[in-house]
Amino acid sequence: MGIWQRHRRRTTAILLSAGLLAGFLPATVARADQVSDAKAAVSLAQDKIDQLQEQADRLGADLEDAQAALVDAQAAVEESKGRIAELEGKLDQLTGALGDLAVKTFISGDQTSGTGSLLTGAGTVTEVVEREEYAQLAMSEGQSSTDEMDATLTDLDNEQKNLKTRQNKAEQLIETVKNNQAATDKAQKRADDYLVATQQKYGQALVDEAARRQRELLAKAKAEQAAAAARIAKAAANKSKGGGNTGGGAAVGGTSNNGGGGGNTGGDTGGGDTSGDSGNSGGSGNSSAGKYVPPPSPGAGGAVQAAQSQVGVGYSYATASPGVAFDCSGLTAWAWEQAGVSLPHQSRAQYAATNHVSPSEAQPGDLIFFYSPISHVGLYIGGGMMVDAANHTLGVRQTAVNWGKVVGVGRPG
Repeated sequence: MGIWQRHRRRTTAILLSAGLLAGFLPATVARADQVSDAKAAVSLAQDKIDQLQEQADRLGADLEDAQAALVDAQAAVEESKGRIAELEGKLDQLTGALGDLAVKTFISGDQTSGTGSLLTGAGTVTEVVEREEYAQLAMSEGQSSTDEMDATLTDLDNEQKNLKTRQNKAEQLIETVKNNQAATDKAQKRADDYLVATQQKYGQALVDEAARRQRELLAKAKAEQAAAAARIAKAAANKSKGGGNTGGGAAVGGTSNNGGGGGNTGGDTGGGDTSGDSGNSGGSGNSSAGKYVPPPSPGAGGAVQAAQSQVGVGYSYATASPGVAFDCSGLTAWAWEQAGVSLPHQSRAQYAATNHVSPSEAQPGDLIFFYSPISHVGLYIGGGMMVDAANHTLGVRQTAVNWGKVVGVGRPG
């Protein structure tokens, strides 16, 4: 083979290889881009699931508020009706008393009432004095009854006006509840429909994305717990080193002000997980270092076990029916009720009814509150996990907590 032939064959091979490579590389890049695009699409879908569920949760919390306000308003209406009946009864008694006094004093001459002398002649100076005294007594009793009747009539008039105001408020709240119920149902259906549609579209990829976010949130929560524990230990060591003087106290306050560095997780109610871009736990709660922190309730373990026993149960608004369905605050109230602690059936009311602690000090049994205004609550079970009644699709679940959406931690007991 001549030099020219060998050169030509080598050139042909190089060109062929180059051609194959040129054809192969774009296909590889295209496939990589397609995989990346698919992952991005799944991630965006999960974000939308979380967003839609959060909207439904907020509306659900507003509905709970309106329902609670309606119950209070209806109780106030009944209270006014009872007060009116009481005042009307009192008025009847006063009317009868005044009538009796008039008859006894000026008509019958009833001696037993001490007014008989008013109708008889006065034969002596003593009798004249007695007659005047009896007259004064009768007038005094009559005036007293008249004044009381006037006051009762005024109270009755005010209470009737109060009843009208309360009835109007109750009627407005009935309309508000009706509208909120419709809005909540619509938002929840939108969230559920989107979840079902994305599950059908993306299948296992969406499940894998949810699991990935759960792992990410859980790992972050555990790391933050460890960091918070280290800060607290360091602050305690500094305080001990300072002999409990003011310098040591300052070290505690300065070191522990971690803004809720860890220890709890934020149970987002969307799509079985929580959004991965909001795991920063520094935004919730202030440090309680240097301040009194209530110890965990003795019943915390029982509350945790009760909540875990309901995992897999369905979801229903304003419900606390073990083995059947719960809403978020219904689950936490029921779980703590099993431990002997009474809580209101409403997430914002539960926050108001509990002792507040920093997220870095969250312990099993504590209640974890989400969003502003508060519209979701879960029961912390430790290890960065909680149990919550999520939504109609997910029901009661055990899930990692999303710190970025935690707005407070409450300790019952």
